[in-house]
Amino acid sequence: MLKFLLGLFGLDKVNSRLQELEDIRTQDSIKSNKISSDCEFVDLDRIRLDGDIVKLIPDSLAKRYNAIPIGIDDNLIKLAMADPSDILAIDDIRLVTEYDIEPLKAEESAIKRAIDRFFGESMEVDESNEIDLDEISELVDVDPVVRVFRLIIDVAMKDKISEIRIICDEKPDCGVVYYVENGNRQEVMSIPEDINKRLISYIKTISNLDILKKNILQDGSITYKYEGISYNMLISILPSSNVENVIMKILK
Repeated sequence: MLKFLLGLFGLDKVNSRLQELEDIRTQDSIKSNKISSDCEFVDLDRIRLDGDIVKLIPDSLAKRYNAIPIGIDDNLIKLAMADPSDILAIDDIRLVTEYDIEPLKAEESAIKRAIDRFFGESMEVDESNEIDLDEISELVDVDPVVRVFRLIIDVAMKDKISEIRIICDEKPDCGVVYYVENGNRQEVMSIPEDINKRLISYIKTISNLDILKKNILQDGSITYKYEGISYNMLISILPSSNVENVIMKILK
């Protein structure tokens, strides 16, 4: 199925260098463990939080990653996190804020109390937006972008991948699709810029997001059917340097 997906665009580079991938995974694991062991612990109940600093990151990211800014030093945000070894969370927050991040360890319950105080109670997943693939079969036959979307998700489902990323600010004139599992990121393919823009617009549309807004963080959700089973998916659009990156989390 993945070979067919790549064939749509005549692309033949799908991370064939498996040993290189294993080296990347090993390096990420070492980095993650080092970050966790080196982190300073902060007691959020004993420090006074500044609302302007707390809101340096959007509430959706704070709630998703159980993280909250407690200080800022020039271009560096001091970020209290329940899991300071979560490199992907740090990367997402760095991407959105355009600040460097210094992760600090804090109790998860204390972070949640602080988030609720400044942002309100945690978000619930909207499960009402369900996509029945059988009902849009005619559309799939007409629009290859829909087929690309289905194949990217179906391959991820088949391989039991929990997160898909479409990153558009790493390579010129294309979007790069990554599968992420257990903190390891694997590059799957590159999508030409014109098709990638249509793909992102399609993802925003089915997630009930505003396709006209391109400079703000947006969160949505869909329910996706795979082999007769419905899966909830969280969709996040992260703007960066005049492009939009997409994160899709498959809830199991």
